[in-house]
Amino acid sequence: MGGWGPGVFQNDTALDFLGDLVEQVCRTIQKDLSDLQSGDSYSTHRLTVSAVSILAILAKNLPMVAIQLSASEVRVWKQVYFEWFDKTMPDASLDWKEMRRITKKQFDQLIKYASKDNLPNEVES
Repeated sequence: MGGWGPGVFQNDTALDFLGDLVEQVCRTIQKDLSDLQSGDSYSTHRLTVSAVSILAILAKNLPMVAIQLSASEVRVWKQVYFEWFDKTMPDASLDWKEMRRITKKQFDQLIKYASKDNLPNEVES
């Protein structure tokens, strides 16, 4: 199809690149959450939150990213992550409480902007 306008993402190459990037970040989140569930890699959780934050920023600013992301899937990611976090992190530290608050905000932002679930059925396929 090529290009259809002067905008940065008004061409197939740029949209393919952006789509591939979003898929890669989503795969990273899914793998990291799987690792957390299996008890592997304590440090993984920071990468997970960074990846969620990147997707939230992209989805907020680029509708073509928002429509690739499912709020219901992000809710599952959030549930899995916080089940691990609440089981693993110490309760007493204020730093952990602040980290939890900040992390929750990142997931909630991504849920807010993810719009794949809101598309009409004929557009989703």
